[in-house]
This record gives sequence, C-alpha cells and structure tokens, in this order.
Amino acid sequence: VATTRAAPEDFIPMKSDLENCTLDIELLSDRQKFFPRCWGTGTTVEAVIEQGPNVVHVPVHIPEVTLETAEYLHVWCYPRNECSNGRCVMPSNNIGLTMPITGGLISTTNNWASVVSTSFSLRLPVASDYDVDASWARAKIITFNSACDSTQLHPSVIGLTCLESGVGKCEPAPVATLSSGSWGSGRELIWSGIAVNRADKFHVCYCDRHYAATCMAWVKVGVLSVSGPQGSGSLRFVANPAQPTTISIQGIGLATEDRIR
Repeated sequence: VATTRAAPEDFIPMKSDLENCTLDIELLSDRQKFFPRCWGTGTTVEAVIEQGPNVVHVPVHIPEVTLETAEYLHVWCYPRNECSNGRCVMPSNNIGLTMPITGGLISTTNNWASVVSTSFSLRLPVASDYDVDASWARAKIITFNSACDSTQLHPSVIGLTCLESGVGKCEPAPVATLSSGSWGSGRELIWSGIAVNRADKFHVCYCDRHYAATCMAWVKVGVLSVSGPQGSGSLRFVANPAQPTTISIQGIGLATEDRIR
C-alpha cells in the first residue's frame, strides 16, 4: 500500500491496518483510524519464492491538492496468506519505505506526424527527474479510439513487435536522452526506425510497468497522424499505350503540390 504520510510515532502497522486503509474512516476501528489513508494498493501476480526485494506495481491516485505539498510516498507490504497474527507488515515501523515523488510523462495528449511507409522516430518527452529505466519503457501504435489494454499493435506498423495480446509486452525498449540549456533540462524516450504502411490516425500507448511479458498499465499518450495515399504499396492502375489516362489517388494530407512519377 502507498500513502503520502507516515503513521504516528511508535505506531507499528498490522495487516488489518493495510487491508482497510482505503475504506471510509467511519468503517474503521479506533486503532485503524491512526493509519494514514492509502492512495493506492497493489498485489503482485508473480509467485514470491525468494527472500529479498520483489516488484509490486501500485497504481496511485493522489489528489492534486495533496500533490502540491507531498514529496514522498510511504510504502508498506504484507503477505496475503501465512499471517495469522497480523504482525507481518514490512517495514515494521511507522515510516515504511520512503520513495520520492517525481515527475512522469510531460503530456498524455502528444501529437506526432509521419508519412506513409517512411521511417521516423517516436519521441516521448518525460520529466527530467522521472526515475524510470529506459529498459522498462515500451510503446505501441493501435487503431484510433481503441482501448490500449485490449487492442493489439496495428498490423501496418513496422519497427515494433508485441505479443499477441492487448496487455502483451512490446519490443524494443527506447533510447533515453537527457539535454539541458538555458530553457532548463528535458528527457526524451526515443523509438527509432518506425514506419506505418497505412495513411490514417492512430493512438500511441505507453507502458513502463510490467510483470514478466505482461504490461500492467497501458496508457494513451497521444495521436499519430500518418499522411499519404491510401493503399500505399498495393495500388494498381491500368492504361492503354499512347492514350491519355486519369490516375486517381485518395489519401490523407494530400496537396496539389504533390507529384507522381
């Protein structure tokens, strides 16, 4: 579980405190009211078979007014089973594991533009203090207005591959860059060598929280607009030798300045 406050001094959390920390305060026991309200809870889907650090992704939903002053998350964990006396919370103190709250994605309404069948780089701006390893980050391009967590990679996309599932992990990981100047500093995650063989609008999805080959939380981060002729690479025209012929091409973003040869 994750909160933005420590528990009172000398308060040692018990399993029931964590299990009930998202309930309305009127439903809590007098003891449970001392434990801070949780902004998120999470459960690992992987079997925990070894002692030591284990990955648990905890989705948090922190009110804006709280984020204005909060600097750290306080995190505790407990085993769902094998805890008959309730005294199995780790760390067994009132502070928990402290984790700094950093920036994340700069925007989830980005706009990218490309030309059909032409290689481009997908560049995603993130906060300079976003402490996520680039090897965790993944992206996929899906049908416009579809749900990220239930839609597979669009078949017209080249340069990305994903498992055949809406929540499947995609490859490759991006390259991370960090630049600075008089305007400040910025970080980008960059996927290079991507091409789309269909002129259309698409949604771009992002995930950096995985359990093995499964993404826990795909989110939409913007729209990709691909200009060019419809049916690129598969158009067929028939004409007679030495006879005037009309060639009609339909597509997106075409202009009278465009030429054919």
